[in-house]
Amino acid sequence: MKENKKEIGERIHDLRIRKNLSMEELANNIGVGGKSTINTWEKGVTLPRPNYLVRLSKYFGVDINYLKYGSLKNYLIDLVIDDWDKENSIISADLEHYLEVATDYSGFKNGFPLSVPDEKLGDFYHEGELSFIKNAINSNYSEIANFLGSTLKYENDIEILKELRKWLRASANRVGSSFLGLTRLYQDGIEKWMPNTMGYSDKTVKDVKNDKSDFMAQWPDKQILDSIYQSKLVDWQLDALDKLSQLKQEYLKELQKIEDNDKN
Repeated sequence: MKENKKEIGERIHDLRIRKNLSMEELANNIGVGGKSTINTWEKGVTLPRPNYLVRLSKYFGVDINYLKYGSLKNYLIDLVIDDWDKENSIISADLEHYLEVATDYSGFKNGFPLSVPDEKLGDFYHEGELSFIKNAINSNYSEIANFLGSTLKYENDIEILKELRKWLRASANRVGSSFLGLTRLYQDGIEKWMPNTMGYSDKTVKDVKNDKSDFMAQWPDKQILDSIYQSKLVDWQLDALDKLSQLKQEYLKELQKIEDNDKN
């Protein structure tokens, strides 16, 4: 995975501040030209050469890979996000399926934020996707790290992604067969195939024909009938989503009671 100049600079800055050093003091301690060099590193303008990365890691007492990539958790998150954005992604299909059954990703994906301008929708959805990915890894990191074992190490990208794909598949199968997983799958299916026609479920073909202000009045009878029943279908879908939400809330309340009892 490529090194990120900005993030490396932030880590150097944080380590320097923890030691209560000025840029000039750090420059003197590791033998670089002056504080201007430290400044360009910390701002992410340039990368320290390999020999200076070694000096920095020894001086601060940290692994050189920490300077280059951050913690293993951050490394994993960055690796997954980097792969997610690739056309030939190794894990995107399995990761998306996991997010659909284990999180509220489908509701986000199928929603339409009215407050976001059309030209910014792409960025909005992409940032949302990344947020779901980060949360999924953060909340399951201990389990993932245990599953990956010795595979989880710096600069072992392909093997990490291949093993992580196995974890995603196994976890999606486990969660997908649970009540919450099934609820999310049902909700996703309903929202994905919801017709656009609404407000006609209590009307007949004759009602529509007689209302000259209705744009559908000039349509053929069969097309009007089809739209009326699409509207009825939407009503049914909305009722189903409401019932799913109620069942989910009931389940979560009962689950909380059990967890509270287990603590006592």
